[in-house]
This record gives sequence, C-alpha cells and structure tokens, in this order.
Amino acid sequence: MRGARIRSAALPALLLLLAGVLVGCGRSTDRQLLPRATQDRPDDVRGRQIHFVYAVPAGRTGVDRRRDTDGTLTNSTYLMIGWLGRQPGSPRLRIDMYRGRPDITYVRLPHGGPYYQRGGPASLTADVAAAGLRKPGKLYPVYYEGALPQREADTCGLGRSGLGPFAIVFLGQSCPYDFDEVGFGYYSGLVFVMAHEILHELGFVPACAPHARGDNGHVGDSKRDLMYPIIGGRVPVLDVNDDDYYLAGVPGCPDLSRSSYVVLP
Repeated sequence: MRGARIRSAALPALLLLLAGVLVGCGRSTDRQLLPRATQDRPDDVRGRQIHFVYAVPAGRTGVDRRRDTDGTLTNSTYLMIGWLGRQPGSPRLRIDMYRGRPDITYVRLPHGGPYYQRGGPASLTADVAAAGLRKPGKLYPVYYEGALPQREADTCGLGRSGLGPFAIVFLGQSCPYDFDEVGFGYYSGLVFVMAHEILHELGFVPACAPHARGDNGHVGDSKRDLMYPIIGGRVPVLDVNDDDYYLAGVPGCPDLSRSSYVVLP
C-alpha cells in the first residue's frame, strides 16, 4: 500500500482566492452548500470522473462530524482544483459535479470503527462499494471518519493499494489536518494528502520515472514534490522540474497530462 504522511503541524495558511468559489462555514453562505446525499447524484457532464465520498462508521452520533455539508470537503476540493490550476499547463481533474458543486456522497457504514481497524482498508472499501459506489469510469476518493491500526499511526492516506478504484484519507488518524482552516478556504495538509492519494490511484508515480523510488509510487528528487512520501510544511509542487510524471515526456512512461481523468486547456 502507498500512503502519505504529513511532517509538520500545518501548512502555511495561504488563502487561495478562487473568485468567490470557496463557500466557507458561516451561516450567510450555508445556502451555497449542497445538502447531504446518500447516493451519486446526476452528473453535470459525461465521461470519467472523480467522485468524493464521506464515509462514517456505525456507532455514536458524534462520530458523524458532517464534513460533507459544513464546507470542509467542498472547500478542500476547490483548493485542490485551484492549486492544480496554478501548476504548469493548468491541469484540471475531472471531478464529479452536480449543479456546479462537487458531488459528495455520504455513506453510513454498517460496522463500527474497530471492525474496519481489524479488517483493514479492504473491509472499508468493500462496504463503500456495497453502498453503490463502484460505477465503471469513476474513481472514488474516500474521506473516512476513522483510523488505521495503531501500528500504522503515522499513515494519513492510502492509494494504489490494489483495492481500486478507491483512494482513502483517514480523518481519525493522528495527522495534523486543520479542518477549520480548510473549511474557511485555507490550505491544509488535508488538501494535499488527498491529492497525493488520488494520483497514486491514477497510477503515479510509475517505476519508469527517472526519480521514482523503486516501485513504491513516490519520487525522491525533491521534498517539495507532491509525490514525495511525506507532505512537508510548504505548499507542494506537481512534479518538480516536470521530469517524472507530469509533462515529463519520458518515452514509454505514463504521464499525468495524458490521463483520462485530467483535462488540459
């Protein structure tokens, strides 16, 4: 399994201005958020898409922190979009939208957190898929309101684990996510851990990349790279020097710019 970690307590609080797209958490903007949905809503466009999921284990009501409706996950998605748009070539992920907003499906899982800790990610993704979230041509990044076993306490997310089409971020891990900052439209490790795991699930970084670290899906040439194993304390860069997995032009090697889940202007 390939997983990201976060080294620092928080990334710099750099506000990303998206021409009024970020919705925030205040009451005056709540009307801009989509209500909770327990199934995939009709898509704005056709084709391959990335559909976000908020999965909550059974148990106490307090386990559900409603991050799908309070602006946290919506803003995290917009921050990801905006960050990518500032990279060379302005790439855009094909994110599943409903009426112009990220379509996030809420899944109340049939078992409690200890069940998924014992069973591991395979038990989690099996129940997400059983909820109807496994349509051909869709990749599912899952924000799971739970944790991994204690022996993996420093792992924040998983991608390209063989359980596809799922990328997972574990919200209950001891990872320095700043949910308040994301909710108000500021960068946080949460944004970049999920971006990291999505790229893993899309097949990156391939072992044929010049600076690939063996076959573990990471690069080793720069700690600023999004696909370095640890998300550091600075806003990362998509493929530092554009020489490994994005606009790299490595003969015979997959490139993110050619992914069917990515659009270039």
